[in-house]
Amino acid sequence: MAQLLPLLLILAFGAPRAAAHRPLLTGPVGGAAHSTWEAALQVPWVTSSWSVKRVVECDAPVLWLKFTAERANQDVHLTAGTPAVPGLAATRPALALFGPGLPPYNASSLGFAAPPPKPGQGLIRVGSPADQSNCKFLENTVSKRSYKPANFSGVGARCGYYEPYSKAYLWITADANVTLPVKGGTYYLAAFLDGRKSTGRFTVAIANWAEDEDFKRPYQAPKGNRESVNWTDAAATPPAACCAGGKAAVLPAKAGAAKAAWQAAGDVRYCPPFNAFGCGPQPKDRALQAANAEVPAVSPAAAAKLLKEGWAYLEMRPALAL
Repeated sequence: MAQLLPLLLILAFGAPRAAAHRPLLTGPVGGAAHSTWEAALQVPWVTSSWSVKRVVECDAPVLWLKFTAERANQDVHLTAGTPAVPGLAATRPALALFGPGLPPYNASSLGFAAPPPKPGQGLIRVGSPADQSNCKFLENTVSKRSYKPANFSGVGARCGYYEPYSKAYLWITADANVTLPVKGGTYYLAAFLDGRKSTGRFTVAIANWAEDEDFKRPYQAPKGNRESVNWTDAAATPPAACCAGGKAAVLPAKAGAAKAAWQAAGDVRYCPPFNAFGCGPQPKDRALQAANAEVPAVSPAAAAKLLKEGWAYLEMRPALAL
């Protein structure tokens, strides 16, 4: 009962609302569980605020959720972040919302399998901005009130949040307000680490910060399949590691003297590119270019074509940087 008291106080008195996400699962989830849109984890209703923790493994990089809009033009808040662990500092969660009434998209340009596009179906992308040293990217008013920049040893300034129940910090990396246009429409939310193929961890949440927010309706959370994972202990959290061919990869020898330090720090810049939306920035310094020389790259002409197509099909949050 003592462990439940902080949560009960939060739910009863509304102390910071950002802390009051209901867990969709009893613990973290990883592997094949909910890794495809066909096996998406069901959000039972969207008039509560929900969260789920994902352990990203090489053979299952995407987490899928699905939910139904309970009214037309229903506003929801999407957010993503990682435990405040130095070995995860370079990872960048991203979200993709699929469903009726959203901007149309080109399915062939996606880097992962998604629901086949139908007339009237579309996509909104919510990305993590490159600059994570502040909270200027936050869109939601509750987020702006709850998440603040703070300095973290060995990492520097990050947009952070201290979660009193777990007594640990989280880094908030992506945040957006979105509207579900169609009442009764089924919406799918994909969450993944964008930019580089790597392992890692992230939390994703869908919230409805409204006066009629429903925390009273009973919900029996299924078990997560990674219950033994210590989510916030830096010493127990392995740094992000590269993936290649569905399994952990070894750094190319071209990484040279930086290899050991990179592996210890979880710096994913040397990992193979993973551009979930078909195009993205290429590494600018020569060491990174050399490390990725053996990875098939999109030609400049093809990248320009994809970007031109993507501009019509995708709503970028933030706008894609080249």
